[in-house]
Amino acid sequence: FPQKELPGQITGEASPGYAAYSAVPSRVLHHLPNVRILCIIRDPATRAYSAYHYNYLSVAHGNNVLPFEVLVKAEIHFLTWNCGVSLSRLANDANASSHKALDLSADCYAHSTPVEQTGKAADEWLRSKFPAAKPNALVTQRTAALPRANQHLWRQLVARSIYALYLVHWFRAGFSQDSIHLVCSERLARPQDAVAELDAIAHFLDLPQYNFAPAVQKGKYNAGSKHKGYHALSSWEEAQQLAEARPPIPPEAHRLIDEFSSPFNAFLFESLAPLSRGNLPRCDLEWTASLTSSPSRRQEEQQHKSSTSTSTRHHHDHSTSIPDFQHKDKRNSPHRDLVFSSSLYFNNNS
Repeated sequence: FPQKELPGQITGEASPGYAAYSAVPSRVLHHLPNVRILCIIRDPATRAYSAYHYNYLSVAHGNNVLPFEVLVKAEIHFLTWNCGVSLSRLANDANASSHKALDLSADCYAHSTPVEQTGKAADEWLRSKFPAAKPNALVTQRTAALPRANQHLWRQLVARSIYALYLVHWFRAGFSQDSIHLVCSERLARPQDAVAELDAIAHFLDLPQYNFAPAVQKGKYNAGSKHKGYHALSSWEEAQQLAEARPPIPPEAHRLIDEFSSPFNAFLFESLAPLSRGNLPRCDLEWTASLTSSPSRRQEEQQHKSSTSTSTRHHHDHSTSIPDFQHKDKRNSPHRDLVFSSSLYFNNNS
C-alpha cells in the first residue's frame, strides 16, 4: 500500500488467489482490522466454464482432454460424497464456532488425487473415446487427461463457484457483515446497471459522491480477445459481439452446476450475508433466471424435472437458520479503512 494518500483517497489491492483459503481471513483481520472487502462474484456456471478454459484447457493437451461436463459431473459427486458438502453442514458451520468449519482445500482436496476425484466419470468417457484401448493404455490416457499444472484450480471448477463455502471462514474469523460487500459481475458488465453497482461500491467505501455515467458510457474494460487487460477498453457493442462469439456452456453441465449451487447461493444471500448487497438486487436470482429464460433451457429443465427433483432434495437439505454474526458499524471508526479487493472467481473472459 502507498505510504501517502491524497485527501479523499483510499487504496486497496486485488488478490483473488488466496481468498478461498481458511487461514487467510484471520491474518487479514489481524493486520487490517478496519478493512473493507469487495467480493466480486459471478454466475457459478459461467465462472466454472471460464476457469475450465483458462485453467484446464490451457495446460491439458492432446485428444484426451476431458469435456467440461465430465469434470463437472465428477466434481459434484466428489464434493457430495467424498467431501461431505451439504447445505446443512454449511449452516452448522456458520452458526457454531465451537467446531472446525469444512475447509475444502485442507480437508478434502489435499487428501485425494485427481484420479480419485474424476473416477468413474472420466473412465467411462475415455472408454467411449478409445473403445479398443487396453487397460494399460487407458491408464496412460487418463494420466495425460489430468495435468499436474493448475490442479488446485481445475479440480475446483465447481467448488470455487460455491462462494458461501469460502465466505463462511471470513465471517467466522470475526468480520462483520457490513465489512464485506458482494459485487455482481454481471451487473458491472451491463451499461444500464454498472452505474448503480459502482455507486453502491463507492458508498460502501465511504468515497465522495461521483458521477460514473461518463466512464461507463465509454465502454467495457478487459472484454477479452484483443481487448484483454484491465486498461483495454472496448465499446459495449464490441464487448457484446465478443461475448456472443464465445462457445456456449454445455447445457447438461449448466444444469448440474445450477442445481448444485442454487441452494448454497440462496443461503449466502438470505442467511450468511443478507446485508451484503444493500438495496441492490440479489445476484443469485439473476443467475437462476438466466438459465431458464431461453427456450432450449426451459425445454431441458422440463425434460429433467421429474428425474432429478427427488435426488436434488435428497442431496441438498434446505433447512437453515440465520447465523448469529455480530453486526458492527465500522463506518465511524477513528481508524482509516483500507480496501481489500477480493475476487472469488477467476477474472478472465476465456
